[in-house]
Parts: sequence; C-alpha cells; structure tokens
Amino acid sequence: MYTKRTGLTPDPNEIRRVSRELGLEPIVAEILLSRGMEDEDRIRAFLSPDLTAPLPTLDCPSKERALARIRAAAENGERICVYGDYDADGVCATAIMIRALRQMNADVFYYIPSRTQEGYGMNDAAVAGIAARGARLIVTVDCGVSSRDEIAFCRRLGLDVVVTDHHLPQEGRVPDAVVVDPHLDGETSRNLCGAGVAYMLARELVGENDEACILAGIATLADSMPIDGLNRSLIARAASMIGRRGPAGLRALLEVAGVDPENAAVETLAYTVVPRINAAGRLGDASVAVEMLIGDSGDAAVRLDRLNAERQRLCAEIAEQADTMLKAGPLPGVIVLAGEKWNHAVVGIVASRLVEKYNRPALLLGAENDEGIRTGSGRSVEGFDLFGALNACKDLLTRFGGHVMAAGFSLRSENVPELARRLNEIFDSLPDRENLLCRKEKYDCDLPLSAFNLSLAEQLARFEPCGEGNEPPVLRLNACRIVSWKPVGKGGEHVRVTLSQGGTTATAVAFRAAADFAAAGRPLLLDALVSVSVNTYQGRKSPSMRLISYRLWNAAELLGAYEEATDRRERPDVRLSRDDLAARWRELRAAGTVSFERYCAVHEKNAAAIAVFRELGLLKIDTDGIIILMPKEKGGADLNDSALFRQIKERTEFTDTGKDDE
Repeated sequence: MYTKRTGLTPDPNEIRRVSRELGLEPIVAEILLSRGMEDEDRIRAFLSPDLTAPLPTLDCPSKERALARIRAAAENGERICVYGDYDADGVCATAIMIRALRQMNADVFYYIPSRTQEGYGMNDAAVAGIAARGARLIVTVDCGVSSRDEIAFCRRLGLDVVVTDHHLPQEGRVPDAVVVDPHLDGETSRNLCGAGVAYMLARELVGENDEACILAGIATLADSMPIDGLNRSLIARAASMIGRRGPAGLRALLEVAGVDPENAAVETLAYTVVPRINAAGRLGDASVAVEMLIGDSGDAAVRLDRLNAERQRLCAEIAEQADTMLKAGPLPGVIVLAGEKWNHAVVGIVASRLVEKYNRPALLLGAENDEGIRTGSGRSVEGFDLFGALNACKDLLTRFGGHVMAAGFSLRSENVPELARRLNEIFDSLPDRENLLCRKEKYDCDLPLSAFNLSLAEQLARFEPCGEGNEPPVLRLNACRIVSWKPVGKGGEHVRVTLSQGGTTATAVAFRAAADFAAAGRPLLLDALVSVSVNTYQGRKSPSMRLISYRLWNAAELLGAYEEATDRRERPDVRLSRDDLAARWRELRAAGTVSFERYCAVHEKNAAAIAVFRELGLLKIDTDGIIILMPKEKGGADLNDSALFRQIKERTEFTDTGKDDE
C-alpha cells in the first residue's frame, strides 16, 4: 500500500509561489511544504546549510561540573579510564574522548566490554579491573546513565565517575555521579547520539577538531538518530571533510572497502564504514576499531573488512535457515525463531531483514549458553509495540530492554515456544491486525515522467544528509507504460526498464528485480515508488531513477481487474466499444472532480473504461480516490495501444464503430 508520508496537502498556489520565488522545481517545493517547511529562510537554510557556521555549545548545565572534574584529573596526573560501548556509536565516542584527553596530556586508557561475555554497560568485574590499573576517574561514553549499582560500587572503590550518555535512565533514577545527558537537561542537543555528546564535551575541553567531528557524524548515522539541525550539520560536515581531514585509519578503512575517501557520500559512510566498525564488536574485539580510529592502523582496517565479510556470511546463512523454517508451516503474525548455532550478535540484523521481507514482527534467538539461556533481538512493524509486548511476557524473560520498534532479550530455551505463543496471542488480539500486516510504503508526492530531469535530481540531492526525521524524498510513478526492459548487472539480476507516459520516455533501474519482471510475462504497466539522484560519468551529469518498489501489470492482470468488477453483477459479457470509451472520456472531462469508487459503481463499463484510460496514461487515481485526468499526447490516444482493450474485444461481443472519437 502506497501512502503519503505526511497528512499535509500543500495548496497548489503556494507550491507555485515557493517554486517561483526560490527557483525550485514544483515537486521540490511540494515536498518541502508537505513536510511543514513554509518559512522561506528555513527552506534556504535547509537546502544550503552553512557548514562553516559555529556549532552551538552543549546545553547541559551539568557539563560545567564534568569539565571541571576532567580538567582537574588531567592537570593533577590522575589516571583516567574512558568506559565505552562495543557498537559504532560507542566506539566513535571512545575514540573522540581518548583523542581529547591525549591532547590534554592526560594519563588515559579505555575499556570496552565484550558483547558476548559482558553485554552492554558497566559491570562490577570491569570496574574492579579498572581500579586495579590505578584509575581515579572513569568517564563513560554512550553508557552509564542506567548503571546506578555499578557506579555505587565505583564509589566504594574510591573512583569518581563522569557519565556522558544519551539514553534515558531506568525508572527515571539517575546514578550518584556527574551526569551529562541531553535527555535529562538538554534542549537543542536532546537528539545527540553518544558520540555526539562526547564530541560536544570534547570541543569545550580542547577546542574544535575536524577528526572528532567526522567521528561524531558517522556515529550519528550509525545510531539512526533524528536528522535535525545539529545532527544534520554534524553528518554533512563529516561527509564534506572525511577525504581531506578524516582520521588516517578511517581513510584506510574506506580504501580497503574500495571507496575513494575524496568522494565518500553520506550513503557510503552508512553502508560501508558503519557495518565494518560494528563488525568488530559483533564478532571480535571492539578495541580493534578504536585503535584504528585513534591511530593510523591499516592492519586494523583490513581486519575489520574481514570481520564484516564474516558477518555478511553469517547473516546470509541464518537468513536462509530462517526462511526454511518459515516455509515449513503457516506464517505466524509474529515470527519467533531460535537456531542451535546462530550467533546472537548478528540475529538482530537478520530479524530486520525478515521484517522487511514478511512485513511482520520478527524475533530471532541465538544458540543457548552453558546455563541454557538464549539471547535474541527483535524488530517490529509500525503499530505493534514490541517493548510493551515483551513487558507483558517478562515472567518468561531473564532480561530485556529496548523500545517500541526494537528490543533485546534473554530467556531459557524451554520458554521460547511459550514466548512465541503469547506474542502471537497479543498480536492476534489487536483490532487492526490485518492492517498491520499490510505493507505501507510512504512517498512524498507524485512524479509525472515529464518532470524527471537533471534540475529535479540536483535539487533533491540537497535534501542530504537524510535519515530518521529527514527521510530521503520518495516519489510515486502512476501508470507508466513499460516500453521495454532488460536484465543488467552481474548475473543479470537487475533490470533497466524504459518507461513512457504522456509522450515522455525515461529509463529506470530496479535492483534484484529480473526475476519479478520475468515472472510477470510481458508487463505492460507499472506503478512504482522511486528515488531520483544525479549520476556522474566521465564528467557528465544526468538524472538517474531507481525503482524502490513496484507493481507490474500484464494484460491478464488488467483484464482480471476489469472482470472482477463486472463479475460482481454476473455480467461477464459486458460490451465495451470505442463509442463507449469516447462517451466516458467526454463525461470525465466535463465532470470535474470524480470519485473513482462512485464512478465505477454507476455501471460495470465504467470500471473497464477507467482501466483502459489508466493504461494509456490518460488519467490517474490519487490517494483520496479522485480521478485525475492527465494531459493527452499530441494527436490523441490510440486504443489499440491498450492490451486490456484488445483483450476485451477478443473476449466480449464487441461492436467497433471505426476511428476513435477522442
């Protein structure tokens, strides 16, 4: 189901005004207005951000105490430990703080817990080891705000703690420490990730640092934070500087991945750098990634690349096994699967893939440990509160945490079937269960093929960096004729398709779509959601279109839609002549606003006529079910171009009066 991203429908006059006054393509103006950007100064700042403007300071009053304690420790030669986390955000935050403290000539080391042996956050054994190494101060990054007991243990050992975090404390109770957390007392910096908080604090300790800014921007992408003003600026600055001023180890990682650091786009950072940094904590020691980011280790970059390749192999293997399990029986509303040899560090990635493929919540559990405990990760769909559902089953769990859309949890192996039963019972009891299972793909506005050009592509590129809260623009193609298509790429798994609408032709690419197009027989018509970007080849720029999702119609399907409408009244022999179509076209032109549902209810022929006109690109149906007439091609439409009309002629008692009237 294709649905509009927002509920705002901009006034056409306002779209024209913004387009004219700011020199924007009408589609770009419509997207901006539909996203609530009405102020022209705000639009200009959004499309052309000033990356040289000073960033704001961290607006947490508690930071002054934190700065004072860290400075005193550095000046007095106290040993400082930076306590981080094993994911990309925590790794980048650790590297940022280590860099800053080294710049202050502090006596500093770091500690990152093992994902498999210790799990997230502080633990007493680690704290005891840190104290044994002579530390007097622990500075946490991307963790600590929920470590009340562990920080109390630090106090008993004579350790001071400065917490820098971006999570909410459990039960609202803050630990006995200096806590810098924008969620508690920040405003403009409330949406910072852990590395963002560390970076903002480090700026006030040692001043601006481009390498630290780059790491904060990468971590913001990695942690899927809202792309608001400050976060958007951090990501944009990271992408603009990484080739020239990025840490040597990070540039080495890009080169190992086959990416030119000078041309590393935001999307490249998200899909190339982030998974490799995360791979260290998932399958090895996250310290490898930290060392790469605080040094110039090309060897570390190679190790991370190999770990990521192993992570990809494991995910593919688990995904294949999960699919085999699901094919063995009816597909449940909530997928709960456990593997005897699955690595729990990667099951969350596979759970996300299953949600994308089957459009229902998915929870996967890794192999059980020596105590018979399995650890898993779950991902949800919009409308199903996964954290709330797990909370209702907490008597089965040994631990759990997360939020509405994602969660981590552990339980004894024998409780897995009961967890699956209860979660499905909760899901099945929802009044809108069927609606939840219906895939909802969001788009910003319609794209007439005639509006697809380089100017549009270049202006849409100015929406970058995109992410949570600033989604990349998605446009809808409505009833484009498929002129031709052919397999492309290695193994011919992708498709390049030539489309036509209203006298305009254009090409688009659909990845991993060859099997779908082949299965459709001879697809004639296409509805799709697309992204538009700029392609540069040998110094020349051109607009590029990618099909994100699509619906293919062949002649049999179009005819089936027509017959379904007529069969409701047991009238399979409805006549449909050129005169009928001409009369209905005149009727639609004269009627103005027409409801598709009401028009089709008047007579069976109306549904068939709409299907023919839609195939010919003469009209579309908007999200409110209103029929919109499109500009006709010069010379009028040829009904014989409609495969549906030709098949109706063959299947019904047809009277042909000659040439088209319209």
